[in-house]
Amino acid sequence: MTSILDRTDRTGLWLNMAAAVGLALVCNAIVFGFGWNQTSMRVTPVYAPPGAVVGIVWTLLFAGMGAARWLVLSRMTPLRYRHTRLIVWLVIFCAAYTFYGLAPESRIPGFIGNLVTIPFSAWIAWTVRTTSPRAALLIGLVPLWVIYATIAFGPSMLAAG
Repeated sequence: MTSILDRTDRTGLWLNMAAAVGLALVCNAIVFGFGWNQTSMRVTPVYAPPGAVVGIVWTLLFAGMGAARWLVLSRMTPLRYRHTRLIVWLVIFCAAYTFYGLAPESRIPGFIGNLVTIPFSAWIAWTVRTTSPRAALLIGLVPLWVIYATIAFGPSMLAAG
């Protein structure tokens, strides 16, 4: 059974990008709508980007993961469906961060989530490179951003407990 997201034309590209960004927006809307994000960090380093920048970067990263899925799907290789499933799991895992990283009273689950996301996303980028190097590049931006975010926000995440 094929999905509308399995289209390999330009419409499929836009649909994959919209699905990934849409999932992230829905998850964020739930957490922010219910006010579950009210835990504040005690100290925010001066080199940490403002929240709006973080939101824009993540929107672009989700769009990139959707585009990566489309790129992998567009290749006629035996591993394309396995690799697209890995990308879907990464999108779901990153979208779920909203619930375990922002919603709890403690920021420690978010910090641990960062430490898991870095090798998980890097492994997926490494794995899909055989199917689509461009897709691997798009996915490879995720661990780079999460490394930066962990360095920028990590101390304040741990201080907020």
